[in-house]
Amino acid sequence: QQDDASIPAIRHRITDGSGSLSSDEIRSLEELLVNFERETSNQIVVLMVQSLEGMSLEDFTIRVCEKNKIGKKGRDNGVLLTIAKDDRKMRIEAGYGLEGALPDAICDQIIRKIIAPRFRQDNYYTGIKDGIEAIMLARKGEFKGESGALAQERIRRFHRELAQTNSTSFGIKYFCIENESDVVAIGYG
Repeated sequence: QQDDASIPAIRHRITDGSGSLSSDEIRSLEELLVNFERETSNQIVVLMVQSLEGMSLEDFTIRVCEKNKIGKKGRDNGVLLTIAKDDRKMRIEAGYGLEGALPDAICDQIIRKIIAPRFRQDNYYTGIKDGIEAIMLARKGEFKGESGALAQERIRRFHRELAQTNSTSFGIKYFCIENESDVVAIGYG
């Protein structure tokens, strides 16, 4: 059991203690999360550490949530995506206010079918971004835990819908760039 001093204080929506993300990648993910929070009041936080130093992932994640009070007071609508890079472990912890949209089974699907395949390719930014977008879809009841290809198609449709509405969903103006293998949504505030 580690003492409370070893549990990180979270000051940003993206905390990369492993040095895996560039400052531009962190800024891009922060912007996505800030705008999602503004739109929905739900808070998603990502914590990436090098190692859990022997602590169980569940205990670590719960202690991080308790110490940092993720989500809005009285709503318990926070989500913490914890990544222990060297331990190769991940967990999505949803507050009680979001457990209906993000039950453990959906969280497991997001990790196994969306995030983990990208991490195996050392593509941490895309894994985290796609995982966040899957959490957003789940919150809307639109993530169904499909296989990798079907899940990717659902995320592509999400990007297309944002672009086609010509809206400022999540406070960002979206447009869509496609090639034969991927769709990229790029937004500017």
